[in-house]
This record gives sequence, structure tokens and C-alpha cells, in this order.
Amino acid sequence: MQLLTRTVHLTGPFGDASAYCVEVAELVSDKIQREVAVWAGSFGVPLGTYTFALRTTGLADVMTWLPGLEADPQYQAKTAEGAAMSAAPPEGQMSTVLHGQLGEEAPPVGSFAVVTQAVIANGMYEQALGWCVDIAQHVEKITGMPALFMADGYGPFGQVTWIQPAPDAAAVDAATEAVNNDPDYLAKLGEAGDLFVPASGQQALIMRIG
Repeated sequence: MQLLTRTVHLTGPFGDASAYCVEVAELVSDKIQREVAVWAGSFGVPLGTYTFALRTTGLADVMTWLPGLEADPQYQAKTAEGAAMSAAPPEGQMSTVLHGQLGEEAPPVGSFAVVTQAVIANGMYEQALGWCVDIAQHVEKITGMPALFMADGYGPFGQVTWIQPAPDAAAVDAATEAVNNDPDYLAKLGEAGDLFVPASGQQALIMRIG
């Protein structure tokens, strides 16, 4: 299973930008008859960062509906409507799940997710992938919440992504406290050594708004 995402960067007022993105997600969901979730960046990314996400079996599946959507007049009008708010070109990604489950439905509106990304160093792919799965499993154990680990198909070569959804802000706080106070987790971070490109790691908190 793969996760298809489209990330846009919009200018304020952010209330208008958020409402617009919810409308786009609803329109696309209706057109392609699949659930499209939209997430707003809260911390770790520029304000005005929104990510649309949907589950897919792969590129061949995407191509069964994408050409029709792009040719749809209503969709074209809606995307043109957002051009005035656009601060940068949209970015697309398809990520393959290597650990965890996407589930039949996306987390509900109001949920949060911690998204962590890094780029594996050249020559370290086998060792790094094993470490990545192990750290995801350990975080699941100490937080009591599921975690996804995925290999990104495009963008920087060797980029990987972890996603840990949380039902609410209190769950995010509890998970943060759990990992920061777990000596085994901190030791595992130290074991990463030269597995990743220096300074490639980044972390963001996003919230589902539609």
C-alpha cells in the first residue's frame, strides 16, 4: 500500500486558506469516490502548509482517475481559485509503507500526526532500513500508539518518513513525554550514527482539518 500526498503552500489569511483546502478535499473526494484527507501544518513547517493525502495501491491505480480529475472543469475552476493564495508550487509524493498499516480510513478530523523525515546516507541503506523499522516498533511500544514507516518514492534519494497519528493534543503530549523519558529510545537514537545524511532530519506536527 502507498500514501499519495500533494503539499501546497498558501498565504494568509489562514482561515480562508484552510476553508479553501477543505473544499478542495471534499470536491476531489466526490469526483474520484475516494477519501481525501487534508492536513494543516502546525509546527515544524511554514504556516500555510497543507497536505492532501489518500491511500492507493500504486501509480497504475492513480492513473485510473487522475487524468479525468485534471480535465474536470469544476476541479480546474477550484484550483484556479486558489492560485492567488499560492506561495510556492505544489509538491507531490508517493510513499510505500514498510511498517504499519494505513487502515481503511484516515484518522478523523481533529486528529494530529507527528511526521519525521530523514535521508539515508549513501551505502547505508540496508542497515538504515532495519534501524528505521526497529525505532518505529519501539515508539509504538512506549507510546501505545501505532506508527507508520515509509520509503518515499520521489524527491531526495533515500528519503524516509515516519508518521505517528494521535487522536488529540493530549495524546501528542503523552507520546512526547514517553519518548523523551525512555532511556532505550534515547540509546537507539545514538545508534543511528552515520546512517543518515547530516542535518537531513526534520519533524513536523500536522492536524487533520478536512
